[in-house]
Amino acid sequence: MSISVELVGELTLKLEKPNEEYKITLPTFYTRSIVTKPWIELGGVCTISCSQTGCSASIEFILKVSFRLKYLFIFFDFIQLKK
Repeated sequence: MSISVELVGELTLKLEKPNEEYKITLPTFYTRSIVTKPWIELGGVCTISCSQTGCSASIEFILKVSFRLKYLFIFFDFIQLKK
């Protein structure tokens, strides 16, 4: 069982000395295994941009494959090898 939280909006980071302002969007937060031992995972794209310098970056957080799905792929690969 898992829960996902999609954050709307952006963060602003202001640096006074170089007089720069960075806008940061946030990825989606996922809480996994909430019944047993919970852990947090990030997914989606986070962008960081500065209008003063024109610099920008995108960071993609790729979700981990669930164990069930992983074992399902291994099982099907095993079946194909036996043919």
